[in-house]
Amino acid sequence: MIETHVGLHMRALHETVTSLTHRAKACGQVFSVDWHPDHPRCFLTSGSDGAVKIWTIAEGGRHNLLLVKALCLQDGGMASDLGVIACTMARWGLGTAPQGSSRRPLYIAAAFEGAEEVVLWVSVSPEPEDLSQWREHWRTRPHYHNGVHIGNVISIAFSPGTDLLLTGCSEGSVRFMNVERRELLSLHQNIHAYTETGDRIRCVRGLTCYGDNVVSVGGDGRVIIISMGDEEDRDLSTAMRFRRDRDHDWYPARYASYSPNGQLLALPGGVHQSAEGEEECAYVVDARDPSIVRLKLCVDGHVAIMGAKFSPVITKEALAERMTIAVFTSESVVVFRTDSMVPVMCLSELHYAPITDVSWSRDGARLAVGSADGSCSVIEILCVE
Repeated sequence: MIETHVGLHMRALHETVTSLTHRAKACGQVFSVDWHPDHPRCFLTSGSDGAVKIWTIAEGGRHNLLLVKALCLQDGGMASDLGVIACTMARWGLGTAPQGSSRRPLYIAAAFEGAEEVVLWVSVSPEPEDLSQWREHWRTRPHYHNGVHIGNVISIAFSPGTDLLLTGCSEGSVRFMNVERRELLSLHQNIHAYTETGDRIRCVRGLTCYGDNVVSVGGDGRVIIISMGDEEDRDLSTAMRFRRDRDHDWYPARYASYSPNGQLLALPGGVHQSAEGEEECAYVVDARDPSIVRLKLCVDGHVAIMGAKFSPVITKEALAERMTIAVFTSESVVVFRTDSMVPVMCLSELHYAPITDVSWSRDGARLAVGSADGSCSVIEILCVE
């Protein structure tokens, strides 16, 4: 079901939702989706079948979704006697061009259930004009053993435009690694440790990065900004309230995001106290001074907010800049603009099972929505007058 608010200059193609749902089939559950950092018609999914799948939407037709390549755990040298191991998260990374070359390396990093290791694939040739031919152009880098991580890898992220890979584990530590040089740069231990009541809820549920700042969202209800420079780490939960893992039975991840200009930071899992009681919300804060809350984006119902992701596109109107944010729960995706706390659009009843992840295309024209029902919806967004 799609609800739009007339006059706010945005609508979604309902036929796109219904026609592409269940096309990106992944035998079980889709755990993560991530759009290609440059290509507006290419994205990946990871799922309980243990594979990372690259999909492309064919030129000239919204309804033609093609499987380009499936990358499996065995490709990374991590074959298991236990059979299929779910791929819980996969992310693209666009690295730094080597000296003397203009071509930037394209990575895919993946985390697997119960594993202390990360598998990395790198594209060994330029992308062809027809992405359906982009099948054999990948090779596996030796998988990276965390060593310093005690627990399993839960979340991964690339620093945009660099070779820096961030990993967060179930024991609350965050690691920075240069994947090109295969070098551990730094380790931040016990970022998420114990709650006030002594509960051991340490998982790093989500990571995002902009410049020298890394945001770690934990299962302990804390949001920590880690500085790669000389600044001290900052705990935002002292000024804002966030949900903990035990507050909800089904809560796989929490995805924060920076705005494309780096000035704003959207944080999921917030709790806003209103006159009617507690409301689930996403905080939009000033990136330079996160104690300043610019917006509180609330959604209907009592389902915790899993993620708040900025579109990569900035719309300039007169002297103002306006950005778009997709706030999502396990049941719906609500789209906001930064000039209002009133939602532009609400997408619900897209899937038969909970939503697991959402990703914007590079041009801001599409949203990919992954679900635990084993499918992925692609919603085409149109701006209309």
